[in-house]
Amino acid sequence: MRLLDASDFEAWVGKRVQVTAVPKNASVVLDHIEKNAHPIAIDGFRQPFTLIFSSTLDQNMIDGSYEFDCGIGGPHVIFISQLQQIGNSRWYQAIFN
Repeated sequence: MRLLDASDFEAWVGKRVQVTAVPKNASVVLDHIEKNAHPIAIDGFRQPFTLIFSSTLDQNMIDGSYEFDCGIGGPHVIFISQLQQIGNSRWYQAIFN
């Protein structure tokens, strides 16, 4: 099985992503991808990266795994955690080590 890397999500940036959730599905936008610099490249390990998603205040997801699909290269089950609310937006991150 191939590990996902940042390039798998580049087509998602700026797009609305549908999230399968209970009790109702949610919708978020992949705001940007943070590529973490890793000083040593080791074969078989991916470059760490973080996906940063935003949503409106009415989309409130607890930390957990959800199925994300924007119609391009998915769906993928991704674990997200909440970040601090800023203004009228909720923010979430998914860290890939």
